[in-house]
Amino acid sequence: MGIKSFVTKNHFLYIICIGLILVGCSSTKMSFDVTTLPENPLSDPVRTIALVNGINLNNAQTNQFVNGNVVAQFNGPTNYVIQQTFQKMESMFENGQYFNAYDTTLNFLPKSSGFRSKTMPVVLMNKACRITGTDAIVTIEAYTADIDSDSEVRYSTPVDRNYGTVRVPYFDGEQSAVMRMLFRAYSCKSNPGELDFQTEVSTQVSRSTTGSSPYEVDQNMRSSGSILLEAAEKIAIDFSQQIGPNSETVSRKIYIKGNDQMAEAYRLAGIGDWKGANDIWYLLATNRNKSMASKATYNLVVGNEVILNYSESIELAKICRDQFEMKKMNTYILNLENRQKEVEELKRLFPSIIL
Repeated sequence: MGIKSFVTKNHFLYIICIGLILVGCSSTKMSFDVTTLPENPLSDPVRTIALVNGINLNNAQTNQFVNGNVVAQFNGPTNYVIQQTFQKMESMFENGQYFNAYDTTLNFLPKSSGFRSKTMPVVLMNKACRITGTDAIVTIEAYTADIDSDSEVRYSTPVDRNYGTVRVPYFDGEQSAVMRMLFRAYSCKSNPGELDFQTEVSTQVSRSTTGSSPYEVDQNMRSSGSILLEAAEKIAIDFSQQIGPNSETVSRKIYIKGNDQMAEAYRLAGIGDWKGANDIWYLLATNRNKSMASKATYNLVVGNEVILNYSESIELAKICRDQFEMKKMNTYILNLENRQKEVEELKRLFPSIIL
């Protein structure tokens, strides 16, 4: 009689799967945030910015539409909208800790005539720079907005009632705001009073509601003023991200298995203690076991990148490439070198930044 194998076909497949899972778990992806250069940074290093409302109310209209027809044109809320924009910008700049911004009034500056207006006179902007003592002045010199409210009635599927079949009406309401602003930034350092750059920023905010009657729809819909302020905040966020540093999340592979020390280093990295993880990986990088040493060295490339120690990270990456023959390290090295230059530029343009 033949002896049956203890490992059946199903058991064998199960063991293979578990083995693949364990091998796959020898490394994992870890994510961390990096600070990047903005789209339109100011030309000079900036610590402080003055925000100035340069809008002429006669040229700043808010148009209100109902079902596609203009029912009103008004400019009363314009200053409140600009103030909301400045407040949101101040909050973002302060939270980012890269420069201090505050709004101020400079009565000697002329009001803008709209989106095609000339820039502020250099002589007056130079005077504004001396008075405010800031590194730059940002103005909003044009504004327009449209508020559109639409409503329609729709009917339910037929419903049987004692008095016959009826279709119940439902009322839908939608409100949207389209807003546009012209921002200009004037230098107060290398070219005092001269235009650094300008940009138009626009946004759209929409919301909808339903009700059993047109009156109920109107009651459920928030006021026109609130949707304007919501649009103003979105524009502030957009512009702030154009001139201030941004944050993005990147992911890197790290090795997590091998011995208890590797597991502990992974735990420390997972709670944000990358320095503690690096200390362990430095010890393991001297291990006589080449596989262990190569994995620890690679982890140190990532660990030093996270703490912005790019020179060390690049040197370790070259060891991984040359000594441990790791593939694709040239691409990683180029990425680290570019990132090192970007961080140097961030520190130059934003002296107050905390990275």
